[in-house]
Amino acid sequence: MTATTFDRRTQAFVVLVVLALILLLTLNSSQWHSGLRAGRTSVDVDVAAAEPLLLEGSSRSTLRPGAVRPLDLSMTNPNDRIVVLTDLIVTVSVIDAPHATPTRPCTLADFHATPSRLDGLVLGPRAATTLRAAGIDQDRWPTVSMTNTDHNQDGCRSASLTLSLQAIGYFA
Repeated sequence: MTATTFDRRTQAFVVLVVLALILLLTLNSSQWHSGLRAGRTSVDVDVAAAEPLLLEGSSRSTLRPGAVRPLDLSMTNPNDRIVVLTDLIVTVSVIDAPHATPTRPCTLADFHATPSRLDGLVLGPRAATTLRAAGIDQDRWPTVSMTNTDHNQDGCRSASLTLSLQAIGYFA
């Protein structure tokens, strides 16, 4: 494989995803509850004849200040070629906080997301899997958390988060 072929393949296989996953935070009996609604997005791959990779995710676990929640994402490869994913990068991009006020704000600083290093998750042609089904340890999944701060975070009750995901990988 020549350097030019490798560079071309590397560029062609970097998969960017913007996934709008909605994370609902609800306060009930002083408990923070959240649900990550199932979302679906496509990944535009800059390769002729390649179809978009699809990602979905959900979480039924509780999210409250100081809690960290893993995101078990599913990945679907509609292509006739093997895709190898190396990283999933998660960021909290937008917060819609209907209870936020100037004295009880809810900002990006109240939340944190961490990426996942997949070390070559192989997704076969026309195949789908989840991080769990692929045998990826839960401690290596991307996560979202609510930072435990010293200010009142009641403004984050019933907040919706939009998470942006970037999947990085290549065709094998």
